[in-house]
Amino acid sequence: MGQVDYFATDADLNPFLHTWSLGVEQQFYLVFPLLMVGIGYGVRRSVPLLVALVVLSLGASWWWTQNAPMAAFFLMPSRLWELTVGSLLLVAQRRGLVGASWLQGRWPRLAGAALLLWAVVMTSEREGFPVPGVLPAVVGTLLVLQAGPGEGGRFLPGRWLERFLLTCGLLSYSLYLWHWPVIVLLRWTWGMETWWQYVVAVAGSVVLAVAAYGLVEQPVRRYPLKWWWETLLALLAVGGLWTAIDTLHYSVRGRFFIGTDRDPVPLYERVQDWNPTLPGTRIDQTCAIPYWTPYSEASRSDLERCSKPGRPGAGEIFLLGDSHAEHLLPMLDAVTARTGQRITFTNKRSCFLDPQLTLFLNNRPYKPCTDFAAGEMERALERLRPGDIVIISSNLNNYLSSSDPAGITQGQPAYLSGRRLSVAEVRQAHILSMRDYAQRLAARGVQLVLVVDNPPLAREIVACPKDSASSCAPDPSVTAAGQLAVRLTLEAAAAGLPNVHVFDPTPYLLAPDGRVRYRNDQDRIIYSDSHHLSVTGSRSLAEPFERFLSQAGLIPGAR
Repeated sequence: MGQVDYFATDADLNPFLHTWSLGVEQQFYLVFPLLMVGIGYGVRRSVPLLVALVVLSLGASWWWTQNAPMAAFFLMPSRLWELTVGSLLLVAQRRGLVGASWLQGRWPRLAGAALLLWAVVMTSEREGFPVPGVLPAVVGTLLVLQAGPGEGGRFLPGRWLERFLLTCGLLSYSLYLWHWPVIVLLRWTWGMETWWQYVVAVAGSVVLAVAAYGLVEQPVRRYPLKWWWETLLALLAVGGLWTAIDTLHYSVRGRFFIGTDRDPVPLYERVQDWNPTLPGTRIDQTCAIPYWTPYSEASRSDLERCSKPGRPGAGEIFLLGDSHAEHLLPMLDAVTARTGQRITFTNKRSCFLDPQLTLFLNNRPYKPCTDFAAGEMERALERLRPGDIVIISSNLNNYLSSSDPAGITQGQPAYLSGRRLSVAEVRQAHILSMRDYAQRLAARGVQLVLVVDNPPLAREIVACPKDSASSCAPDPSVTAAGQLAVRLTLEAAAAGLPNVHVFDPTPYLLAPDGRVRYRNDQDRIIYSDSHHLSVTGSRSLAEPFERFLSQAGLIPGAR
């Protein structure tokens, strides 16, 4: 799936992740002056209109936090109230509406400081954020601003403390810009697991912030350059940054981009990077239809090419899905080497196989996916003969599980007849779609295998220390709940239909304590990233899957 989640599993490796807030601020700075011009700064209606704006934005933020947490976190309308409330306080002060003595002085200042301390220590960015999670910080800041200075014009009892905080304030913007890239660079190279690495991260961030403040921020303020110099330097900065990132990510990646393990995912373990995907066959990257390519007879996979021949009379396995179908190919290759069945494969990346639902990918309706699901499922019906098998495997956790590896309520957008469905409604719609398809397959004597999605990791492999199997695994209760939701959905689709079978790989990918394993007993990688199986991981499922086929009577000669 596209990377749209600030708390997603690979967020720790994105050096520009923190710049989203600059976009929110710039949108506010563009919109708010126009808004104030429209309202009228000095007129009597300015305060009630600003209050109404704050209330509306706060209400939207609260609703989004409950129903669309990523929208609540990222979008300017959800954050507008946090920025507007400071302006409201200023306007109210200028008009004498908050001049009461009990709103000024020591006690409001202490109460505000206490709330800010509470916000630093207790605020969770994962539950109820931004509303109500951010309220203590906002209210505390308002109280401190409204309380004003104390005796001698000081906010704090010690002048040394004021100077220290003033210095932090002057460096705050540069610290904000530098701290996250420093942390990410450490994660890319030496890791961020020990106390000394945290000390290096703090020290490096401060040094770079001081340098940026003294060499860039202050000179630009005090000695403005001519416009053509500014343009030239900006272009050089963008070009230099682009070149540096490209060099880091490609040219020196094998020597410098090492994370906590010099070669965390060797090339031979990455199913998606093999070409052909199955050695000795013509199943390769052309068997995957690109994301936004419209589905048609001209663009769809050549099924004769995208296949591994089998023995005459042994039947055919038609593997259909997204990249979570593709990573099962090494497993099927090992199984069919013994059963003699033919493999036919087609897929579309990030495409949840359901012909009724419209998904959203990168905030756009992913209609090519819906068309692909309907078209390829129909082709399987036309192609297969009695005794053949359709296997459907998709990244089901993104749509059918109520939480992600961090335990955050989720549910990727899915629509039916123009209406967005809840996670429960997506499950029910998928059950009905699969049952309808299974009955059509049954009329032709074709079997259907639904694969429970493999449990995801909490982080990318590059950030997983080799000697700590638990650091990248979600809490066992979160894994169990997510896998149970997917399995129960598929079992409901199979209920009462003798030609539908559910294969669950979960038990073979968990440690005894219920945590997801990303290395096997021989210290080989089982996952190639946070949610795709490696070649070793896929092949490790061959024996249980062959046993599953045998017990279900799906192997020719074993019925």
